[in-house]
Amino acid sequence: MLGAARRWWRRRGSRRLEPRQVFDCLGDSYDELDNPLWALERPELSALLPAGLTGQNAADLGGGTGHWGSVLLRRGARPVVVVDLAFGMLRAGTAARAGLLWVQGDLLHLPLASSSLDVAVAGCCLSYVQRLGQALRECARILRPGGLLLISDYHPDGLKPGWTRGFTLRNQEIVPRTFEHAPSQLAAAARQAGLSLEILREIEADQRLARFNREARGLEPLETIRGLKVLIAARLHRP
Repeated sequence: MLGAARRWWRRRGSRRLEPRQVFDCLGDSYDELDNPLWALERPELSALLPAGLTGQNAADLGGGTGHWGSVLLRRGARPVVVVDLAFGMLRAGTAARAGLLWVQGDLLHLPLASSSLDVAVAGCCLSYVQRLGQALRECARILRPGGLLLISDYHPDGLKPGWTRGFTLRNQEIVPRTFEHAPSQLAAAARQAGLSLEILREIEADQRLARFNREARGLEPLETIRGLKVLIAARLHRP
């Protein structure tokens, strides 16, 4: 089984696997990881999501155990479907979170009807697909005209110190294969997919990371990375 991740971003040189392989094993412990970057990503993306979604159809894309699906439910969306390729994540989410619909599916070929959603969230998942343009075209396809898409992902600048994203599996460093997309690449791919970009934020490491014991996690002191761009958050819509 996959042990608790001591670090979210690992030094390069770890064993790399397909994301589905990693997250199938990770499902049972994923919600317990307390990933420091969630302290940045979750409030930033929440601020871009409308407070009232009553009566709107919604989806949590690449949603894993359904964190954003639950947020959509709390804001009034019904129904809310969670789509993820890793069965282990869906199984864990089904046991932990009620009220959501769960569908196994690929971001490149979403198993959802065209023009069927009012809002979708793709949280920290697009960097697991190489063909960003196709993934965004799929996101655009499932949205109704005027539909909203929220995206978060890892900023390529965050890898410049030599870090990568990874976990510990049977005392071995395991890193899911990723394709880091720069903000300019995301914006260009969104336009080509027929999406209109409303907001794009480049989020820096800041005091919100101070509550984590970085020394115990084997990470650099906060002061050495303060101001480093580590995340992207974007709000788009289908015209």
